[in-house]
Amino acid sequence: MDTLKANVLKKAIESGSNKLFNNKDKIDALNVFPVPDGDTGSNMASTLQKAFKEIENQNYKKVKDLIENLSKNMFLSARGNSGVILSQIFKGFSNAWNKLESLSPKDIVRGFELAYKTAYESVLKPVEGTILTIIRETYEELSKLKITSNTTINKIFDVVVKAANKSLKNTPNLLPILKEVGVVDSGGNGLVLIFEGMKSALEDKFIQIDTESTKPFSTVNNVEVYSGEFGYCTELIIKINNLEKFSKNKFVSQLEKIGDSMVVVNDKEILKLHIHTVTPGKVLNIGQKIGEFLTVKIENMTEQANHTKSNVIDNHNTNKPEIMKKNAIISCNSGNGFIKIMKELECDYIIEGGQSNNPSAQDIIEAIDNVNAENTLILPNNSNIILAAQQASKIRSNKNIHIIPTKNQVEGITAIMNYSSELDMENNLKEIEQSLKNLIVGEITQSIKDTKIDGIKIKKDSYLMIMQHKIIDTKKDLMSAAKTLIDKMIKSKKRPELLVIYYGNNISQLETEELENYVLNKYDVEVQIQNGDQYIYDLIFGLE
Repeated sequence: MDTLKANVLKKAIESGSNKLFNNKDKIDALNVFPVPDGDTGSNMASTLQKAFKEIENQNYKKVKDLIENLSKNMFLSARGNSGVILSQIFKGFSNAWNKLESLSPKDIVRGFELAYKTAYESVLKPVEGTILTIIRETYEELSKLKITSNTTINKIFDVVVKAANKSLKNTPNLLPILKEVGVVDSGGNGLVLIFEGMKSALEDKFIQIDTESTKPFSTVNNVEVYSGEFGYCTELIIKINNLEKFSKNKFVSQLEKIGDSMVVVNDKEILKLHIHTVTPGKVLNIGQKIGEFLTVKIENMTEQANHTKSNVIDNHNTNKPEIMKKNAIISCNSGNGFIKIMKELECDYIIEGGQSNNPSAQDIIEAIDNVNAENTLILPNNSNIILAAQQASKIRSNKNIHIIPTKNQVEGITAIMNYSSELDMENNLKEIEQSLKNLIVGEITQSIKDTKIDGIKIKKDSYLMIMQHKIIDTKKDLMSAAKTLIDKMIKSKKRPELLVIYYGNNISQLETEELENYVLNKYDVEVQIQNGDQYIYDLIFGLE
């Protein structure tokens, strides 16, 4: 094959998208941080697959029309940093091929050149050892190729796949954290899979979606809510009566017969259970046999899902204001507690999403359009949403948009609390920036694997202490980890005044009050308790 026509390129991209989708869970598992929030594969797969669905029923005779429409839709569907960078790679392809009906080998090489340059330009501080390195080094290998009249498209993609794999294997040598943890770059791996899937299609080995080995995307969108029978999310905290006779294996085996999505953790005589079941009464009966209930929480997940749907509607005014507002604030939040807090602080529009469920650029664009303001402040509240927010602001370049690079929900709360409608935007931005400098954030979550980061050995199921986005230590039990982290936070700050404790959906009020008493008895610091109802992080602390 000496030229690549639009219909063949479209089939190749679909094959690449399918291969990425089939392996998205494996890419998610490459997450460096040992917490259950790896979403690189899901973000990349969602970005490409949703964009492709917009064009899959279109017949294209010219490459320029195909790649332009695909690139435009990827720009809108981009999720997370990896999805945004992937969309920029395809934007580079589109810029290179914007006048072409079909592609020659030289055209493809030119496409890779603009792809890497566009991707690098989209990131403020490019980091080597990432997806950026993969696309750049792939082009560099292609540029060495002496293209003649005998050079085929298949030969070009042979070089692409070989070079991309070579670059991927070298990423740990460029990014020390990858070498320390023992993984390759997850975003780079996703890009390699796309190229491999495209190559397969060009060799008449089209990759189909493997529906049996992969789970669909788990995000809740703005128009659909599953109405089938979810059952009940049942959470118990039990004080075990006879610890010597208690068999955790026997307890688990009984529950496995009546539910799934089960998590059982016990620390001495205290046992915590999370399970999804259609018969919560049977779970209570089994639990009561081993001890006394300290807390019981049963939620109908069908109702919960529909409540989430209503939250999406209630979190913002769905009627666009006829008169343009002076200022408006948009915030990305997850956990009903955090969402409630932001609503009480009069946030104009809440995009429900965050860690492990990143909103797309399109979601943010819809929010910008909805608030209809002269000045719009966006609080991403997650480092993986900042690029999507920047992408959205480029599309709405006719509006005055300010992105506050908040990396967690506590920073978002601090930002909105230091905003005043009486100040002009310049002074508001200064006040918010200063308030964030005075804030220390700590987080507690459980490790999902054995690993080593920054010299700290981490065991699976141990509790990670994270301060200012960095793991500082681990402990075997939650309360020890929480108290140690609080100590370190308070000692690191001159004249601390207020500690706010946000507890997640797996923590009881009693445990949180124990931490409050610990701080009040040891330090001259005011303590507030808030129910964040967040996932992933059991406890989040904000110290001012």
